[in-house]
Amino acid sequence: MRPFAPLLVVGLAACLEPASDRAERDLDLGAVKVADYDFASDEGLLHVREATAQRLRLRASCAEVSFSLTRRSSGIDELFVEVSNVLPSFELASTPGVLSFDGSPVRGTPTGAPLTSRWRLQFPPGVERVELATPPRSGDFTFLAFGDIQNGIRTFADVVAKLNEHPDAEHIIFLGDLTESSLPEEFDAVEASFAQVVMPVFATPGNHDVMENTLYQRRFGRTSYSCVNRGVRFTAVDSSSATLAPALWPRYHTWLEQGRDQRHVLFSHIPSTEVLGVRAGQWSSRAEARRFIGDAVEAGADLVLFGHIHSFDAYALGGIPTYIAGGGGAIPERFDGIDRHFLKVRVAADNLEVEVVRVDP
Repeated sequence: MRPFAPLLVVGLAACLEPASDRAERDLDLGAVKVADYDFASDEGLLHVREATAQRLRLRASCAEVSFSLTRRSSGIDELFVEVSNVLPSFELASTPGVLSFDGSPVRGTPTGAPLTSRWRLQFPPGVERVELATPPRSGDFTFLAFGDIQNGIRTFADVVAKLNEHPDAEHIIFLGDLTESSLPEEFDAVEASFAQVVMPVFATPGNHDVMENTLYQRRFGRTSYSCVNRGVRFTAVDSSSATLAPALWPRYHTWLEQGRDQRHVLFSHIPSTEVLGVRAGQWSSRAEARRFIGDAVEAGADLVLFGHIHSFDAYALGGIPTYIAGGGGAIPERFDGIDRHFLKVRVAADNLEVEVVRVDP
């Protein structure tokens, strides 16, 4: 085995370099400085798509977000903030005089674009920095989860129609591989399809999304992040290089600690460990996979979701319920006899209930 060791080292290094690049770029996303103001979103959960003196266009990566705006020029008194990838019921709140006279939460004005609303923000006299946030919510809710569209975008309208049969779901967790080759026109096609879905889509990239190693982040923002919806923590971990970047581990541990006293859902593209034993279907390092799951078990994580394998599987890792749902339409593998599908997860105070919804009979 000794002669092969250098090849193993080289292979791992090749995986780590793009993963590390993405992990470093993540930290620069979710904020912007322009002549008139500085914008920063907590945990980078709002990706900046456009920033001008009159308008700030953002894309949300979570159902609950918060951000700040700091005025740099006395010439700016108001700003239109547009947030996409949010439900029509999405609200923002701030101190009195910023969005509303008394500081009460405000629902945005529809823009005509799918799942997009606009707010008119004012800087009160003498105030240079304002903070805005979605009011925290509670109660039972439902979300959907799946991954792996790739070349299945040609027939993805069938999946969209099936997703829209579940309007009780608040959002979709997408488990990676939106595209086949991470080309701009492929991302355009996916965004056009998701514009037909009646709920937001919160994603992490797959290996097919990072063949061009910057475009995913330029379009969708951070590859790894953690946020809360109705008291449940959702943590996306970028495993699209079949490894975690060294810089990502401390963030992962912080998110695990934050979720220790919450219901916690982890999601990623490539399974850290899978049981089917197929086509490089798990991480490159067994030790790293054990560490990932061991840390999650110690922190009391409640659910783990993966894509990558174009089939369905349900198992447990360290006692944590774990699912593979790669049913978005990529070349089917049907290891569990299931073609296109997604998961429907009902989150209640006392349990998580996971149902498989078939797109194809």
